[in-house]
Amino acid sequence: MIKNQVGAVPDDNLGIAQEVIRRLREEAGFPERQKLFLEDKYVLKQGIEIVSRPFAQLEKRLSKRFMKRITVDPYPREFTEGFLRNAAGYNMRPVFLPGEDISADCRLKKWVKLGAEFYQEVKNGDVRPFNTYYPTVLCRGWYLADFSLSVDYTDGTQVYPNDPWASAITQLREEGKIGKYESTPKGSRFVITLEEWGKVLLIYMAAKLLVPPAKIRLERAIEFNAIGNLYDPNRGKFNSWEWFADAFRSSDRICGGCRDCGGLASISNLVSGSHMGNFAGRPLVSFVS
Repeated sequence: MIKNQVGAVPDDNLGIAQEVIRRLREEAGFPERQKLFLEDKYVLKQGIEIVSRPFAQLEKRLSKRFMKRITVDPYPREFTEGFLRNAAGYNMRPVFLPGEDISADCRLKKWVKLGAEFYQEVKNGDVRPFNTYYPTVLCRGWYLADFSLSVDYTDGTQVYPNDPWASAITQLREEGKIGKYESTPKGSRFVITLEEWGKVLLIYMAAKLLVPPAKIRLERAIEFNAIGNLYDPNRGKFNSWEWFADAFRSSDRICGGCRDCGGLASISNLVSGSHMGNFAGRPLVSFVS
């Protein structure tokens, strides 16, 4: 019988721990995984299994694009297998953004920057910081980004293909919580005001993604651009627009992503209170501390 070293009292939990260790030792690569675990580079998933996430290839790719040494942080503890599997069902995938300033004159490799007008508006103070985030700065950390495929504009009748949020948007419209045009399909993420995004849809999305509402928001312009350059080649390939979290002057909002106006480089600003037939949005879940 295994005995607890404190007080020499028999403890069944020690037997369970011994069985866990025995099973792990039978798996290939246990010594390497054990080393990473002790360095706090593992994330426990539901049950007793331990998930390894080697980031060497990602660090190499990021370093090449930023033309400097970039390191990647371990996954947040929230990133269990069950959590990520649930997120994947909504086309939400992990992305890591380094804490870099994508300024007008920074050197990047194979990168489509936002248009010159964006940087001029930032310089003029027209693009306001989001919380404490300067408009051109990426905040270092892990995020869940939306990899749903966009669609070309067709007079407000367009719908993201196979959008996992379509049923939720339909429900919220049927409940009268989100408006639309007469011709707008109920499940379309277009024709939704920024207020409806912030006060209704994003709150609903947070519950489905198992995160606190404070962690979810729309992407900032610089985040949309970086994710498109680093992870999602489909961004900027359609002639519809996307709302961003950045405020412009007093009440307008930054928008971009339109193929006909520069794709990943496109940027504009618009009054934020209207139902717009060619504007959609993307949820972003931030795990930045």
